[in-house]
Amino acid sequence: MARPRAQLTQRDGKICVPSTESVRTRTLRTGCAAGERPRTGSIVAFMHFSTPQLPVTVRMFTRRLSATRRGAHDARQLTVTTLRGWDVSSSVTDRAEHIVAELAANAAVHALVRGRGFRLGLRLDTTTGTLRLELTDARGDRALVPPGTASADSESGRGLLLVGALADRWGSEPYPPSGKTVWAEIDSDRF
Repeated sequence: MARPRAQLTQRDGKICVPSTESVRTRTLRTGCAAGERPRTGSIVAFMHFSTPQLPVTVRMFTRRLSATRRGAHDARQLTVTTLRGWDVSSSVTDRAEHIVAELAANAAVHALVRGRGFRLGLRLDTTTGTLRLELTDARGDRALVPPGTASADSESGRGLLLVGALADRWGSEPYPPSGKTVWAEIDSDRF
């Protein structure tokens, strides 16, 4: 047997249906008349007015990872996943992926301190069009080897040369008390 349809009324832009809730409570809370409640699924009945919010212009992500090959792999995957979630263009995401892979591998191989990991930081500023990638490790005592100093038959020493080619700017700064942060920035007008 079909259920009878409730009588709908409209009061001040709200769609109301019959209710058994107390008259005073319902009127104060919903604006519907005595013996009525907002209709289920009524967008108008459940709309709350709030202060307008400014759009998000800076997004940040930080994660501590182990200074191992697995940690370097995780840093690369987290970078790609986060940037895709932020709707960053694929060309910028690809560049960032390679930069983080090199910096994380350096942190895992050259800046290893037993029991200490490294920190991955991503910062997207849509007003300036800049993506900043940071890797902070515990070895501030080890200076960066200038790119291009590897010999022709050396198996390593070209990572920072690759970072310099992919990033628009890069460098390092001390991270107190004993660490350092290696950073790279990518500029784009399409984020």
